[in-house]
Amino acid sequence: MRPFLIFGFSIFFVYGLSACSDSAPSSSMVQFLVTNKSTKKINRLTIFLEEKDTTKTRLVDSVFITNIPDNLPIRLTYDINKNSSTGNYKLVALGTVKKWNIDFGKFSEKTDTDSDHLYNLEILEDSVSVIP
Repeated sequence: MRPFLIFGFSIFFVYGLSACSDSAPSSSMVQFLVTNKSTKKINRLTIFLEEKDTTKTRLVDSVFITNIPDNLPIRLTYDINKNSSTGNYKLVALGTVKKWNIDFGKFSEKTDTDSDHLYNLEILEDSVSVIP
């Protein structure tokens, strides 16, 4: 009886582990960690996915958040598997008296140029820095 219970538990354990691996791979999620290090309040932060050519810029998609706290990293995520374009990311932060924007990173269809799919950005008084 004991070997039967051990065998049954082993099968159940292996099935449980395989069920956990059915989720989407984390490599499809691009993460943007943004910290407001300026003294200005930021009301809205948006990360745009843009496709550019010589004559125009086309918005592919975006993720946003409102009311950014000071010195607290905010995580925005984007599922790159939803994408079918080639372009770059653009951060636009709107404050009460100031606007910040920067182009950073590139994507091509369902791939991202950053190997770990993580962008760490700091909003400073007069600029935005991308931290490697």
